[in-house]
Amino acid sequence: MKSFLEKILNIRKGELAITLLMFFYYYLLLVTYYFLKPARDSLFLVKLGSSQLPFVFILIAVIVAPIASIYSRAG
Repeated sequence: MKSFLEKILNIRKGELAITLLMFFYYYLLLVTYYFLKPARDSLFLVKLGSSQLPFVFILIAVIVAPIASIYSRAG
């Protein structure tokens, strides 16, 4: 099985363990995000109500746009 994964994923000898650890880390990150996102959204709606939701979306756009611009220029 090792050689199969190494051939399919183009992994060099000795890199399989680190690749599997990186995959596991990424998997845990995504699972955590998708479990916590509904909790975050429901807590926001309970505390502030749905009337504040458009303002949050506008605020996110105002914050993310300059950050994305700086990031794209730096890269």
